[in-house]
Amino acid sequence: MGLTAASNRTGKYDGETAMETICIGVVGMRCQACVKSVSTVLKNLPGVSQVEVSLEASQARITYDPKVASVADFATAIDEAGFANS
Repeated sequence: MGLTAASNRTGKYDGETAMETICIGVVGMRCQACVKSVSTVLKNLPGVSQVEVSLEASQARITYDPKVASVADFATAIDEAGFANS
């Protein structure tokens, strides 16, 4: 799995956990239905608080709790939805 990701801490803090935001490339999206599919699988993962998927940029921006979710979880979900990571 070729995964390129950029991660940085956000200013969001719930009192115990600092949320992180990551951008993951998504290969194979061709339409808004693809965007919705990727958004849905990512939003359904535990620990994910926000997802923005861009067809034009071929990427997903995910804000999540790193104590609950991981980059590997995102890569697996994208792969299982029928798309590839870049």
